[in-house]
Amino acid sequence: MWARLYNCAALLLLLVAATHGWDVNMKLTGRIMDAAKEVDTKCRSSTGVPREMLHRYADGQTVDDADFKCYLKCIMIEFNSLSDEGVFVLEEELENVPPEIKEEGHRIVHSCKHINHDEACETAYQIHQCYKQSDPDLYSLVVRAFDATIDA
Repeated sequence: MWARLYNCAALLLLLVAATHGWDVNMKLTGRIMDAAKEVDTKCRSSTGVPREMLHRYADGQTVDDADFKCYLKCIMIEFNSLSDEGVFVLEEELENVPPEIKEEGHRIVHSCKHINHDEACETAYQIHQCYKQSDPDLYSLVVRAFDATIDA
């Protein structure tokens, strides 16, 4: 009996993984991708974050750096999802989710809407850490698509 239960559980896990498997070559569109290059240039200029740091982050490495945190804040402010004071703007962030991943993206955004810190750069960083922890594969897909759009 335990063997059958184990087999059913394994099959269920495979089905769940298959339904959330993301094509790493998926082209993402929407307002963040349309303005990625312009916003990245502005935010890197204002924070001094080098491209190499962004590439490391896009490759899945943790980047716990004050300038990088402020780069994320700048990105979120430019896309209207964070106020200058660090207040998260849920409605705008939902609009920023690429349409190709809207349903899952909205679920993740809602799961992280509670993040708030005294410092705006830290708020932005923690929101992105929450996104990453909520669905590492999907977050990686978005970050890589953003990075690729910048390099295009």
